[in-house]
Amino acid sequence: MGLLRFVFWVFLFFMVVRLIGRVFRASFHFEIITPQGLSGHRPPQGGSPGTGAAEMVRDPSCGAWIAADQAIRIDAGATTQFFCSRQCLDNYRRKLSG
Repeated sequence: MGLLRFVFWVFLFFMVVRLIGRVFRASFHFEIITPQGLSGHRPPQGGSPGTGAAEMVRDPSCGAWIAADQAIRIDAGATTQFFCSRQCLDNYRRKLSG
């Protein structure tokens, strides 16, 4: 009876370890999707010709990639800045002023 009990506990131990491993792998394998794209702020992938892919620009405040036609556009002399939201625009202006 002692050998059967030992085999049971070894089996149970390995099952618990395997379950914990799966939980950790599942909890650390995710990406947050935002309206601006992936959380990693990856540069946009080029669309195939003829798809009408919008020009993508990067928000200088948060680094998000956004479509130029949906961005808040600020022309400052020879440069143009694009922002994903009013909040990012305000944060950028605060950084510049102080």
